[in-house]
Amino acid sequence: MPRNGSGAPADLSVSYRKQPELGTGRWSAGPTAALVYSKGPWFTGVLAYTSCPFAGSRSRGSVNQTYVEGEVSYNFEDGWYVDCDPPMTFDWTADAANGWTIPIGADVGKAFSMGSQAMGLQVGAYDLVKRPDGAPQWIIRVQLTALFPTGR
Repeated sequence: MPRNGSGAPADLSVSYRKQPELGTGRWSAGPTAALVYSKGPWFTGVLAYTSCPFAGSRSRGSVNQTYVEGEVSYNFEDGWYVDCDPPMTFDWTADAANGWTIPIGADVGKAFSMGSQAMGLQVGAYDLVKRPDGAPQWIIRVQLTALFPTGR
């Protein structure tokens, strides 16, 4: 039976950091939209949001960023999965040539239990085919997630 859904919550970003270069120094918020579809072992979806500043240190500059993440994944019966969900961003405060960050790559992961807690661990590599000047050429992502299945 296919499952699908959508949502339109809000995004709130809080910049807490001890090192100034690791954060924006601004509080940001904006609209969010999500659309998902699942049938059998396949899952697809898209998440998008835009963040604009409303508080924080004005001396740190503006934050105006759009985030779009499309996802396609295939889930195997033993808990392993392969997935492509590149986190694309556009910085509206940058010039057009440096605004986009577009990665291409894939992840592999495994769902498992740690005691009574369902967990997921994934590792992926992405080449940044479009990126701002001075940005890295590629990224490696390692993610550990606590899962809360609904049992539907």
